[in-house]
Amino acid sequence: MDIWEKYYKNKYKVDFDYYPRGRVVYNTKEDCYYIYHDKCIKDLEEILKYYQNTNYKNCTDFHYQCHNCNKQYYF
Repeated sequence: MDIWEKYYKNKYKVDFDYYPRGRVVYNTKEDCYYIYHDKCIKDLEEILKYYQNTNYKNCTDFHYQCHNCNKQYYF
């Protein structure tokens, strides 16, 4: 968020959560990757190919919703 504020917000004129985004988190106790993503990410299947030989969970979360998916989003 800080990087967006410093380098990109003035350029694109929107907040960082306007665009689809995600995050990969590794849980060491479960030996599992949690792949959080916005439903609007178009290349999700391509991303998931990198994890096909590992234990992973495909997750959605309200923190990873772009302006199209989040009905309460305002800009």
